[in-house]
Amino acid sequence: MQSIADIGLNSHEDYDQLESSLAQIDLVIALHDGVTRRGSWGEPGSDIDRLGSAMPPHPVPLDRTLPAAWSATRVSLEHIQRELRASLPPRRSFMPTALRRRHTIFPTVLQSVARRALLASARCCYILAPDSHEERIENALDMLDQDARSQRRHYEAVNAFESLSLLRPTPALVEEQEAMRQSLLDRKKKRVGDEVMLSESARLIEELLRKGGHGDLPSKEIAEHFTWLFHVYSGVAHAWGWPWMAPRTDSAPGHFIADFSTTVSVGHVALQLVDQRSTAPKQ
Repeated sequence: MQSIADIGLNSHEDYDQLESSLAQIDLVIALHDGVTRRGSWGEPGSDIDRLGSAMPPHPVPLDRTLPAAWSATRVSLEHIQRELRASLPPRRSFMPTALRRRHTIFPTVLQSVARRALLASARCCYILAPDSHEERIENALDMLDQDARSQRRHYEAVNAFESLSLLRPTPALVEEQEAMRQSLLDRKKKRVGDEVMLSESARLIEELLRKGGHGDLPSKEIAEHFTWLFHVYSGVAHAWGWPWMAPRTDSAPGHFIADFSTTVSVGHVALQLVDQRSTAPKQ
């Protein structure tokens, strides 16, 4: 059945890795809570505050796009954490062979939620990871353009509504927002979608890890894992059959515990960046 899946909890090492990821989510939650206590946006003089001030008028402002991403990171990971902690057997009674005989199952909706967490956290990294303020501005404009294009597709669809006409945006609103969107397009040099954003986020994360002393990562490993997760988990989220035909797939596409570990780690990096960039430099 494709509504359920074995997550690959086949050894004590798997159990330890999963427990480590669940504990790392506690750090993500703590970082998010700290950012929330400081307010819905960055402290005056912080990198995020400066970034918001550099943005042109836009249909979806940065103080909507960016907090939506960092909040989705926390909420998505916390949801998976609660589901797994409620389902896992206690460590002291964990028996891999007995678990396989019972064929412990978990809903594959967790993979859909993990996909949301990956996209949201990578978006935060894409905007906030560059060292240069100017590069952060350009990357923020890329994400505002993507947000506005999604909004525009929605408006184009609902403008044809007849029975639910109250859901249509007013012509004045559409005209105003289209003018802002066109102004941004005149300024932008490129158009970025999710795959490009994920690839560039992976490069930025690799740079951060190397600066932190983790220089032994295989080249392009993070980017390739992001690409795999994006495509396969998108197939799961859209209820297609092909993800269960992907290479290295048994009960569920890939190895959920390893994929989840990567997703949680990216979420942790994202919230660390949000915390850092939303804090004003000390005088």
